[in-house]
Amino acid sequence: MRLKIVEKLLVRKIDDEVFIYDRERANVHSFNGVGAFIWCCIEKSYDEEAIINALLEEYEVDKTTADRDLRTFVGTITERGLLEP
Repeated sequence: MRLKIVEKLLVRKIDDEVFIYDRERANVHSFNGVGAFIWCCIEKSYDEEAIINALLEEYEVDKTTADRDLRTFVGTITERGLLEP
């Protein structure tokens, strides 16, 4: 499944952190580490399997951990209104 970021977000990457300003809700979000990595994969239109594979290559984790981290992060950013439903 391909994940889609909502429009009207202002996104800036500074070093290893991603800062997101949601203009409609006037909220600022920041992610570092794995969260920033996953966000960048979503921006590149990776599907979930491609993100898991990228996590496996980038970090020393097993597939179960990568899948859990992805689902947790996707749940968080969905709750915050940053992904299309």
